[in-house]
Amino acid sequence: MTDMDQFLVMADKLWDYFKKKIKDMLSTHVSYFRAQVVSNPGNGTLEIRRPFDQTTLNLPCTQAISDASEGDQVIVFVLGDLSNAVVVSDGKMTKL
Repeated sequence: MTDMDQFLVMADKLWDYFKKKIKDMLSTHVSYFRAQVVSNPGNGTLEIRRPFDQTTLNLPCTQAISDASEGDQVIVFVLGDLSNAVVVSDGKMTKL
């Protein structure tokens, strides 16, 4: 095993260690991001896409923004991590 291979193994092990610490640290934080609506299935959720990301997320939304259309900008609140996120408003925070 070369020095570079050993370094990569060490870096991976460090990342595994820090990843858990970061997740624990962020579990009580509230964050938000702006996203674009990809589709509105009409069932209290919106399919959204974050900027610079091609993956989509299907997230619950508040009643105020449940009529969002494809292409609309929205605000997503994240309570801890993405498993506990909700679309709360349009991108200008006029629909609350």
